[in-house]
Amino acid sequence: MSSGTNTPFGESDPNFLGRFRYAVAGFLKHLIIARGQQEPEFISAEMRQRWNLDEIASETISCEHLLRTATQQLKRILDEYVGYQDSIPAPESEDDERLEKLRENVASFVESADLDAAIKQLRQGKKVNWPRLATWDLLPAIRDALDRLPEPARSTGPSEDESRAAGRRPPRRPNDRAPESLGPVEAEILRALAANAPVTMIQVQIEAQLHISKRTISGRLKRLRELGLVIRPNGPRGGETITDKGRACLPLSDSSA
Repeated sequence: MSSGTNTPFGESDPNFLGRFRYAVAGFLKHLIIARGQQEPEFISAEMRQRWNLDEIASETISCEHLLRTATQQLKRILDEYVGYQDSIPAPESEDDERLEKLRENVASFVESADLDAAIKQLRQGKKVNWPRLATWDLLPAIRDALDRLPEPARSTGPSEDESRAAGRRPPRRPNDRAPESLGPVEAEILRALAANAPVTMIQVQIEAQLHISKRTISGRLKRLRELGLVIRPNGPRGGETITDKGRACLPLSDSSA
């Protein structure tokens, strides 16, 4: 784990705790969805509501892919948000104590080696021992703690002046916050667009790269545009690209950004 700084946890970045909240939520949702694919009864109605899973119930990402993404997310969380144990002062308030407990719970929820072993089992056609993979009993406490943290502020992509200067119609202003309920398919779309930026991608290119159906990609792109995470800078036929607001979401839903 990284510990090369003496700056207390998040002190130099007022948006740090909000990004931490979304990073952890995205990581755990991948694990919840992965287990739910093989054990549908695991996701109760209460869990679906608390983790905002209604929007992602129909995602078509494979269980193996979900675990691989979760492994990458866990590494990032440990490196950027949890791996500063030596630099954190002793808790001075109840909020500090809750934050420290949240960090401990996240760090102990699942081991990277166990995720790697589960991925190997899936590749071999074996069933994952889900109850033993992670400390699932920690989910309610983690959710409670996450809900106490602020949400990160969001940029909303190009300004109206920038759009007019480029000869484009100013974008419609969406809500200023991206939802915690972004699903794995939407994360994959954002990742693909970010990797290709500033070059735009047309829908058929996204479909081919992600191996996901036209109908699914079309629906997800529409939602991402409504949220201000994706725009069509050259018009409806000119392809899609990610906005600054979309880039800000990448650590929430995909750790490779």
